[in-house]
Amino acid sequence: MTIDFDEVLPYIGEWGKYQKLVFWCICIPVCIPCAFHSFLQVFLNAIPPHWCQVSELKVGGYEDAAILNLSIPIVETAFGEKTFSQCLMYDVDYESLLSQNVTWTPNTSWPTTACVNGWAYDHSTYETTVVTDWDLVCGQDWAGMMTYTVFSFGNLCGNFIFGFIQDWIGRKRAFFICLTVEIVFGIATAFAPGLISYTVFRFLVGLTIPQIFVIPLVIALELVGPSKRGFTTLMQCLAFSLGLLLLAGVAYLIRDWQHLALATSIPFIAFYAYWWFLPESARWLLATNKVDAAEALIQTMARVNGKQIQPNLLQNLIKEKELLVNGSSDAMEDTTRTYTVLDLFRTPRLRRNTLLVSFIWLVLIVITCK
Repeated sequence: MTIDFDEVLPYIGEWGKYQKLVFWCICIPVCIPCAFHSFLQVFLNAIPPHWCQVSELKVGGYEDAAILNLSIPIVETAFGEKTFSQCLMYDVDYESLLSQNVTWTPNTSWPTTACVNGWAYDHSTYETTVVTDWDLVCGQDWAGMMTYTVFSFGNLCGNFIFGFIQDWIGRKRAFFICLTVEIVFGIATAFAPGLISYTVFRFLVGLTIPQIFVIPLVIALELVGPSKRGFTTLMQCLAFSLGLLLLAGVAYLIRDWQHLALATSIPFIAFYAYWWFLPESARWLLATNKVDAAEALIQTMARVNGKQIQPNLLQNLIKEKELLVNGSSDAMEDTTRTYTVLDLFRTPRLRRNTLLVSFIWLVLIVITCK
């Protein structure tokens, strides 16, 4: 038999020094990797203004503005705006026009063709992106959105994988596995030689989103009392938002996609130092009958919080509970029962809440991806 951790909190403190140190010094900072990698592809896959590369004019010494005016037709966008085409160029003999050594202007009746010599890009905002390096524009513009889709599919798979892992081996070890996957494949992203490897690496990073945020949140919620759970959830969501602002600042300073991928992965190696400070979830320890480890954690929390408790508080509380149930087989069965995903649909209220939360999450994902 075990007990609910909420029964222990009144003895050791619901929001003492220990919980505050773990929450503010560990659980809040580790929200940043999730914020960074959730929206990193907005910058990695950015599509700057582009137009057909006209090698003859470039070799002839023409500036980009002149090349646009002389070789690129004007088209109307879906919003009714006039702009230079990003995928078409005039299909004329530019060498012949240049050899005439006269000032000439394009004729709108000239035939057009798709870009035959690649594309030129405006590098005023981004030095390089995945799009500019691999020409993922015009007929290949689907590829950038495909990498987003694969990344989001990784999010879905990761929720199941790391959900089971943290219930199997504990929150702490699951978090560091999650962190390792994100760092390793975040760094690998910078060295991806092509679109396929890049997509695979982003999928593997996607496995960690949002679990690298959720696991510390769960640890925080499981350490504090009921009165502080709303506050801790709100603060971690705020930390995630601040992480997004920080990402925007990093992307502003680092305009090369490979350097940006490294800058948003390598610094998080420092989080391995948390191995010696991040506690395992006391609730998970109790749920898996690791009473001795839970007792040690409770004693540490009480000592840091300045609370005097019995040396074997947890064992004594368990014995008291056993006496209360008086060996009732029904009560014993209830405390040792295991649960599965099917239990989320067992009662009408659980079914309704499960479906509502799933629908809300799906809508959030769709809005975010758009």
